[in-house]
Amino acid sequence: MQYIFVAVGCSGCGKSTFGDLLKEKLHDKLEIVCYDDIRKEALGNINDQSNFSKVKYIADNMTADALADGKSVYMSSTNLTPKFLTEYSKYGVEIVPIAFM
Repeated sequence: MQYIFVAVGCSGCGKSTFGDLLKEKLHDKLEIVCYDDIRKEALGNINDQSNFSKVKYIADNMTADALADGKSVYMSSTNLTPKFLTEYSKYGVEIVPIAFM
């Protein structure tokens, strides 16, 4: 069964660290989609919030590709609004929110 794990929490609370630990356990069955990493690669700066639509487009494609390959996805982003949680339902897999405090 495939899942989209959605990390929910403020910056610096351990979302990426937990994703790395989960990846160690699930190996090639999990793809980490990290908005920070996408911003760094696509925009040249992890803090560049100027082109969210481009970052989201890349994240959506990474998610769709991973699911098509039979993997689950760990969304490593802040995801503090309910909109983000409902957004992922379009993929037709179980959404698992993980709250960090």
